[in-house]
Amino acid sequence: MATTTPGAIRDVLIALIAAATPDAYAERFRAYDEDETKADSFVAWAEANPASALRRFSIMFEHDVTIPDVCDGVTGERVRQTFRFEIAWPNTNRNGSRKGMADTIAMDMRKARGTIGYAGFPLTYAQHGSLCTVLSETPDSVQRLGAVTIGSFDLTVEYWRVLL
Repeated sequence: MATTTPGAIRDVLIALIAAATPDAYAERFRAYDEDETKADSFVAWAEANPASALRRFSIMFEHDVTIPDVCDGVTGERVRQTFRFEIAWPNTNRNGSRKGMADTIAMDMRKARGTIGYAGFPLTYAQHGSLCTVLSETPDSVQRLGAVTIGSFDLTVEYWRVLL
């Protein structure tokens, strides 16, 4: 049993999404850098910067770690924690119409879920098998704001962390 941290899990999830190829259009998924922008949140940054927000995404963990359900009594304990995936698209006519934008959002959310979600992450098990297990995920949520549309879903993962 290898131990890990939420930061290591987040970094792998970010790398997997950044490496995924969108199903349509040339723009790639790009990770949002929380340290660089110093914004209050990804959503606030996207609203203030819609021209830079296309397919920009964020993955952050919640501080909702469960009480360990298994502990080896020496070095590690198994816990569960939630990670939130968010992605932005500017509210423009770039995709031709609202239907075109809806199609793009659906494709991108499917790609993200298929890459890091319950069905997708196990496909990378050979590389990341000791990192964590995706236990559950929430349905897609899409919210149209003034300047951007934000899509999101949550993943609950289980992993081993250092006991003390």
